[in-house]
Amino acid sequence: MKKIIDKIEKSLNGTLIFLYFTILVVTFLQVLFRYVLNAPLIWSEELLRYVFIWATFIAAGVELGNGTHVRIDAVVSMFGTRLRKFLNMFAYILVAVFLIFVLVIGIDLVKEIFMTKSSALKIPFGLVYGALPVGSLIGIIFIIKAVFKKDK
Repeated sequence: MKKIIDKIEKSLNGTLIFLYFTILVVTFLQVLFRYVLNAPLIWSEELLRYVFIWATFIAAGVELGNGTHVRIDAVVSMFGTRLRKFLNMFAYILVAVFLIFVLVIGIDLVKEIFMTKSSALKIPFGLVYGALPVGSLIGIIFIIKAVFKKDK
């Protein structure tokens, strides 16, 4: 199972590199076309927004399992090792329950809005809103990775 999750993480990291590179290139083109060529790209802002949404949800899910997602350790660090482990596990369980809730709601949302088209790119909004359940599923997978990593 660890090998599968490691392969998933590696492919997601590659996907994130591609998404961030896309943001960089499209932003450069947007500035070039708007201010140098005086011919703004009408689709660039929308594409940037959607790519940023996907990058955010994917990265948040991956970072949950690496333990690098934003959290406050000040209170937890005051306790002993056993209580600290219990509190960390409790936090993982709470986050996993929340992500399962978001996953279910996200799937319903994607089904409901899938065929509505975006204004500039004319792509289905379901592809954009799909970041919500996909990011939640990624988060759940990486929480499982973190929980089993802590036990060893």
